[in-house]
Amino acid sequence: MNIDAKSVKFISRLEVLFVVMALVSVAVLLMPKDYLRTSFTIDPTEYPAILVDDAYSGGSSDVFWVDKDAQRWRCEMDEVSSSPYCSIQIDVTDASNQGIDLSQFDTMTVWADYEGSATHLRIYLRNRHPNYYDPNNSITTKYNAVEVMADDLSSGLSVDMKQDFSVASWWLVAGGIPLVFSRPEFNEVSIVEVQTGSSVESGMHEIQLEKITWSGYVVEPTVLYQGVITTWTLLIVGMLIYRLLSMRSELGRQKKHQQELLAINRSLNLKSRRYEDMAKTDGLTGLSNRVGIRNILHRGMIDWRDRGADFSFIIIDLDNFKSINDTFGHDVGDKILKEASRVMLSRVRRTDALARWGGEEFVLVCPETTLDQALLVAENLRAELEASLEYRGTSITASFGVAAMSDTDLDQLFKKADNALYRAKAQGRNRVVGEQGKE
Repeated sequence: MNIDAKSVKFISRLEVLFVVMALVSVAVLLMPKDYLRTSFTIDPTEYPAILVDDAYSGGSSDVFWVDKDAQRWRCEMDEVSSSPYCSIQIDVTDASNQGIDLSQFDTMTVWADYEGSATHLRIYLRNRHPNYYDPNNSITTKYNAVEVMADDLSSGLSVDMKQDFSVASWWLVAGGIPLVFSRPEFNEVSIVEVQTGSSVESGMHEIQLEKITWSGYVVEPTVLYQGVITTWTLLIVGMLIYRLLSMRSELGRQKKHQQELLAINRSLNLKSRRYEDMAKTDGLTGLSNRVGIRNILHRGMIDWRDRGADFSFIIIDLDNFKSINDTFGHDVGDKILKEASRVMLSRVRRTDALARWGGEEFVLVCPETTLDQALLVAENLRAELEASLEYRGTSITASFGVAAMSDTDLDQLFKKADNALYRAKAQGRNRVVGEQGKE
């Protein structure tokens, strides 16, 4: 058999393979995405549970079982504590004390029966990780939190695991948790906790968690589609390589193929740089995110340590933003966040770095800036926001916490600024407070 006959035979087999691959590709593209999903459901009554009141934080709320077998419980909320709460903690570890790995799921759906005046309930998925978990202290589990509308739970309320959850700020501050561990994790959830929400009122609250279902893709559709594209690419490249090896005289075709590969590489490099930039930018406001200001934070710490350069840090939190979201909807909230970002960005100095920290919280990094100077910067921003932002006749204001670097521990700098912000909120909001009470 001569070379041409072998080539014809190879191409015939390749054509059959292409037909099969085309049929498989069509099947993959038309296949309902639900076929690619899996789910996991827990019935709370199958796990041990305890009830917790707010005595630890100085409250006097009373919590007790209404029907322990059905895990129906009641909370009599007091009016003494500033943040009263009650909760049920469900231990979902297995016989070997391993938590549940929920990292593959993208959606959580909760069914519960609630009676009371609260608008929201809080759900914690408490995760364990060796970098922050102490087996002798259960509060060191990471508090991955989401607040949900209580009225929607009776029919099953779904939340996005990636977008809706955040780590409780009080836990980050209390544990001195580094920035790298400040994002939600679900790889070993040991406790599922349902708690009265932040807007809870005094009185009677009765709750029964019926079930929780997590769902996610066994194979992400994008991964599957990329697999189809990769297979097609390999088939095509394989055919080209065979032809190139069989027809060495077609040098022009080889050059064209090489040019195509170079063009693809250049395209991939450009996309890589673009994705790297996107990873440093907040998608809603266009400001830098936590990753985007990492270098300037590090540079400020080095300059403070090596040459004594002043370095200050400001945390900015929009006042009563949650009530705006609850009353007018997230679309209005997003518009206010973008407008607040625009106003602040127009007023900050070119040497400073403004970033969205998460939710309605922003940070301003101020190199070569003393505490007094940073307080003045913050006051100017506060006044500008109050004068420029309003919705339906109501001014949108912000509270500011300001701190200056005093040692090489950035966590301490964040903690001082966060404590100052807490005092600004406690003193009535729409004000600037610096570390050690300086205003």
